[in-house]
Amino acid sequence: MASKQAVSRLRKELKAISADPPPHIHVSCDEANILSWNYLLEGPSDTPYEGGWYWGRLKFPKNYPFAPPSILMVTPSGRFETNTRLCLSMSDYHPESWQPAWSLATVLKGLLSFMCEESPTAGAVEPPASDEERRRLAKASLEWNKAQAEFIKVFPEVDEFVAAAASRKEEEAKASTASAEEQQQPASEARPETDDRPPAAVAAAAEEQRRREEEEDASRPPAVGDVVRLCGLKARADLNGQEGVLETPSQMLATAGRVQVRAGAEVVGVKPENVELVSRGAPSSKEPEPASAEEKDSAR
Repeated sequence: MASKQAVSRLRKELKAISADPPPHIHVSCDEANILSWNYLLEGPSDTPYEGGWYWGRLKFPKNYPFAPPSILMVTPSGRFETNTRLCLSMSDYHPESWQPAWSLATVLKGLLSFMCEESPTAGAVEPPASDEERRRLAKASLEWNKAQAEFIKVFPEVDEFVAAAASRKEEEAKASTASAEEQQQPASEARPETDDRPPAAVAAAAEEQRRREEEEDASRPPAVGDVVRLCGLKARADLNGQEGVLETPSQMLATAGRVQVRAGAEVVGVKPENVELVSRGAPSSKEPEPASAEEKDSAR
């Protein structure tokens, strides 16, 4: 069962990504099973995946965002094995490198970027498929997806995505043509870009952008380097109210769903709900000392 913090975080991420989808990325989530998501990636232009539509799954742990999701791709791509957990720095293969501040959009952008590389990894097709084979699979991907009943259930609006992508590519082609024509104009004919909005409107837009950035920063959970306050501890009630710095947890702590806090000379491993944010801070370059079993248990 998902924790309250996981449910709250995933709902916020679903709302954010639905309101402003990242390029080439679509998601679907049934809130009745909020720990299981589906994604759909558009193959980027100028790659062997251009024109392809790649369906996959994300499976989140119950203590998300303090542990990473597992990532699988369902559509044959020639890059990744199907229905196989993929080894990425943002997947459950590497909980030690996971950062709670990373968003779902960050994970999927990373997956799309990694797909276009040739780096070997667990879950990659071996030996790698040729570019010709990847282009063939990209061309067949949409119809392959549509033949899967589960895909149609989670992405019933896929035809709208395809039409929007085609329209976007047409606009990009027009813009590219117009840019090329402008570059051919004599310098005397070139017109500088200007913002025709009144100064008050420009200032209001800048203030609104600043406010949104502050709200987004305040809504994310504490991350490594932030100053936090310990609270709600029972066995170590003497630590309640003390402030410390959130450090990268040892793998043992991360696996147990705990965070690591350095409060003065003491390092404790506590549950995420036992810390509250005091202030944001840049991540420390100092390698954290691994928490001992005594330190982990002392703050339960």
